[in-house]
Amino acid sequence: EDRKLPRDEEIHVADTQNYKGNEDTITIYFDTAQQAFTYLPGQYLNIRLTVNGELLIRSYSFSS
Repeated sequence: EDRKLPRDEEIHVADTQNYKGNEDTITIYFDTAQQAFTYLPGQYLNIRLTVNGELLIRSYSFSS
């Protein structure tokens, strides 16, 4: 059964790749083997990452 990813749930990044040679755009692949979730293209996901002690939060949109 698919479910929506709850707010603030952790999901791990499996891989990243540059998008068709564009250095400013990447594709992020998530490890969803343990948890299925559904989304709509254009829906946003906030990614939180700590770099050099500073919390960075960035929004990214899903695509199909």
